[in-house]
Amino acid sequence: MQFKPRWSDLDPNLHLRHSAYNDHATQVRFTFLENHGFSQDQFIKRNIGAVLFREETTFRKEIGMSDAFTIDFKVIELSRTGKRWKFAHNFWLENGEGTKRIKAATVTVEGSWINLETRKFTSPPPELLSLFQNITEQSD
Repeated sequence: MQFKPRWSDLDPNLHLRHSAYNDHATQVRFTFLENHGFSQDQFIKRNIGAVLFREETTFRKEIGMSDAFTIDFKVIELSRTGKRWKFAHNFWLENGEGTKRIKAATVTVEGSWINLETRKFTSPPPELLSLFQNITEQSD
């Protein structure tokens, strides 16, 4: 997805504030899920939600007010049952000539699916597991 910073995304130094990276990464994740048939309504209907165990941001280059940026979404680890996962979101800036992208940051999140009624970890619906399996290699 492509973005341009909003005024509220900036810190006092006029670059993207640290927590805005996580906000944008979350937007990319939920847009990806919604685009593949898993809207918030679907998660509620199926009585599952996501739980984050860890969220880490690695910063490489500032993103300023006038910098358009692109964020990708990758499944980098997935347990065999799909209960546990690790996603990466890379933030890319154009180099100004449009020929090479520069990695500005990476947001990595680790988590699991939870049954909202029992409050216990659960496997995702088969369609969601299949979607993730098709875009990553399985781990133990």
